Amino acid sequence: MLATSSLDTHMPSQADHRVEDRRKKPRFALCFPAFVWIPSLGRDWAHSKTINVSTGGAVLETTMAVPPDTPIEYVVTFPSDLTHAVSPLRVRFCGRVLRVEPQDENPGYRVAVFSSTHKYLSREAAEPFAALDRPVPPSESLSSEPVGAPLS
Repeated sequence: MLATSSLDTHMPSQADHRVEDRRKKPRFALCFPAFVWIPSLGRDWAHSKTINVSTGGAVLETTMAVPPDTPIEYVVTFPSDLTHAVSPLRVRFCGRVLRVEPQDENPGYRVAVFSSTHKYLSREAAEPFAALDRPVPPSESLSSEPVGAPLS
């Protein structure tokens, strides 16, 4: 019979501590100004911002508590220094809400969105979102005031 020492006890490996990540696409912590529109609420577009983005969706910070599975549309402004375009690029995404989490640090919610389609907006289609170009102070960043009519 072999003697056991304190070194013979089970040492957890990294595999024991690994949490299974169910995400299929990597996320990138990118904060961009955005507008959010929930068709079922019948409101105008509201200020928002991205917390992170991936090719399959985004996490948005907003004042609206939206139930999961709700259809959602959002427009994100990608800055020229990122896209190397002459002017900021606006992309409109359509999808559905996956989950909503209240924020502890400030009023509002983090809304995880699965994006099923996207469309690069022409200069004319992007005009209603010109307010996104101005810096939004933190106190205004989650304004739920209307900022423009829904796109058709």
